[in-house]
Order: sequence, then structure tokens, then C-alpha cells
Amino acid sequence: GINAEYGRQQRGGRSQEEPEKAKIFVHKVVLSLHSPVLGKQLISGQDTRQELDLSYTEKDVERFSEFLQCMYDNGSSITNENVDSLLGLARKYQVRWLQMRCLNHIARNFS
Repeated sequence: GINAEYGRQQRGGRSQEEPEKAKIFVHKVVLSLHSPVLGKQLISGQDTRQELDLSYTEKDVERFSEFLQCMYDNGSSITNENVDSLLGLARKYQVRWLQMRCLNHIARNFS
């Protein structure tokens, strides 16, 4: 799975809140097959590692969940509303086929 931390930091001398954690369950094999970046993070130096710790805002956790859903449904969950964030994540994590699906969606729906 993936542990995504999010929360608000307080300013002005007050102590910081403890970040909330959201756990997203995904198979390590799925991540490794689709994303060389995430696959490398999972296996780099720790073969027994089962989790990635990523820091995201609450909204980013939702976007990342949509990104992962695309890996499971082969991109069929791409919509006009999420295509921009999916394309950004596909570029960041080097998921080439999803980049192409997003670009094709944009060409079909926004041209």
C-alpha cells in the first residue's frame, strides 16, 4: 500500500499538527509494471518493503487515487475533469501509456 500524509501546519509559534494519514491499497506489482519511478522506489535497497510513504495534500490524495485507478482499469476512468491531473501524474511517474491516453482524450474532447 501507499501511506499518504496530509494535514495543516500551524504558524505563528504554535506547534504543528500531526499530519493525518491516508492509506491507499495497491499491489506492488501493479505499481512496478506501470511506473518505473514508483517501481524503483519500492524495490530500491529493500526487497521486503511493502509500503511507500508519500506526502500529499488531501486533494492530491484524491488525484493520486484516480491515477492508480487508471492503472487498474486501463485508463477507462479518464474524464474531462481529471485528465489534467492524470496527465501530470503520468508524466511525473513515467507511465507512458497513460500519458498517451490522456493526450488522446484531450485531442478528442477539447479540439
